[in-house]
Amino acid sequence: GSLQACDRICPEAERARKQAEAALTSSDVSLPTYVDEKGRKAGLDIPSLNPKGDVPVGDGRIIESSVELTLTDVSLPRLVDFLGSLEQGPGVVRVTFLRIEPRPKDEVLTAWTTVTSYRLKAGQ
Repeated sequence: GSLQACDRICPEAERARKQAEAALTSSDVSLPTYVDEKGRKAGLDIPSLNPKGDVPVGDGRIIESSVELTLTDVSLPRLVDFLGSLEQGPGVVRVTFLRIEPRPKDEVLTAWTTVTSYRLKAGQ
């Protein structure tokens, strides 16, 4: 029973692991450059982009890089499009923090966000 289950599950788990590792190695673009390019494509001016540097996570095989950014006078639909585009890859990029301050009379908002990328440490 359990061996047959492993025959079915183990290849799927191995495939999922390989896909995750491929995603973690598929981007060698610097995160600030990536965020800036996505911002320009979305028609956004990013006045403040603050890289936080690389930090090993977990057992040290994965490197986390973060940038903090501030967006001012942005519409909600444009912000949603921009943040969504960041997570479309390549690689593993996530919005890990978001704070917004709406200005309803102008129909815009200010957003403070942290964008984080994850990659396998070189040589893994």
